Amino acid sequence: MMITLFPCLASFLVIILEKLLIIFSEFILDMKIILYFYKTTQQIYSHLLTANLYQNLKTDQQRLDKILTDEHKEYFEFLKKSLDKSVVDEPTLNGCKAQVEILKNNKEVRALLGLDKSEEDTHIETYNELHIRVDHDKLPFGLHGVLDNVVVDNEAQIIFINDLKTTGKSIQDFPDAVEYYKYWIQAVIYTILASDKLLKDKPQKQNWRVQVTFIVIDKYNLVYPFQVSEESMSQWKSDFRSVLQVAQWHYTQKRYDLPYDLAVGNVKL
Repeated sequence: MMITLFPCLASFLVIILEKLLIIFSEFILDMKIILYFYKTTQQIYSHLLTANLYQNLKTDQQRLDKILTDEHKEYFEFLKKSLDKSVVDEPTLNGCKAQVEILKNNKEVRALLGLDKSEEDTHIETYNELHIRVDHDKLPFGLHGVLDNVVVDNEAQIIFINDLKTTGKSIQDFPDAVEYYKYWIQAVIYTILASDKLLKDKPQKQNWRVQVTFIVIDKYNLVYPFQVSEESMSQWKSDFRSVLQVAQWHYTQKRYDLPYDLAVGNVKL
């Protein structure tokens, strides 16, 4: 990305500018203020000295002028704006756009995501990138997450939780990834979050059903919506109790150096 947007920047200057970005981000997080480029002059002097750059120049101002060019400032502003974003190269971006179009043209996916909802479908509510936070009355911490897509059908009394996944493997191998990457934990947490936010105040909430679906697109751009069965969800919820117990132990003991079974000495050869 840097080569495409800023082809003339030398690699050593990029390194210095990115080190300055770390300083900038620390001020943002720790002091809640914006540190502008011109306020980092002391750090610039320090990095130039460490890298032995422009040390043949007579004054610090001359060295500073070598860094504070319009192109360098533009690149630094680009880095600042990228702090909360994932920077990708053009082929990756084009691949993502292609997959978006494939998903949007899939009738089953469109129905799940509520993309074809009409004005007459007043009984259907659709939420995208829904952030939910829930406090737990029996734990010292709560749960939160950002749900890709949630569709609430008030007539059928169903909440559809749809989570988009990409995989570098063949689509038929995705069920193995659910266990390997612990996607089942995500499914349980999302169910808890959506139920708390969207069902808590509804009458006859016990009659409602929550359906989790992983909408998966693989490296060959094959698409399949993997619905979670009631049997699987029931088992996952039971297993999740153990996950919470382990998380609570780590939280209360402030032990994060080892996995739980190793930390408590349960593993023997």
